[in-house]
Amino acid sequence: MRELPARAARNNLAAPCSPLLADAAWAELVGNRIRALRESAGLTQIQLARQTGLPQSHISRLESGQGSLTESALRKIAKALRVRRKRIDPCIGQDCAR
Repeated sequence: MRELPARAARNNLAAPCSPLLADAAWAELVGNRIRALRESAGLTQIQLARQTGLPQSHISRLESGQGSLTESALRKIAKALRVRRKRIDPCIGQDCAR
């Protein structure tokens, strides 16, 4: 098994999807990924909000694990960050109970 770079592990960018991933844990994981990817892209929450058409307050809630991520919002965020949706949501294409 390949060891993950410390930064990726710290930002939960490579955490696998677990079939037992609870809603709160999934929201925290996804929020951490959005924040890490946004910061890596050099964007503020306001800039990401403008690029996605989502309110900045929604971006903030998502990053803190409090918001609800819809498929539409996931697509917009992934497009703005120029990443695949799976990079944000590890459960895409898997049977995750969340």
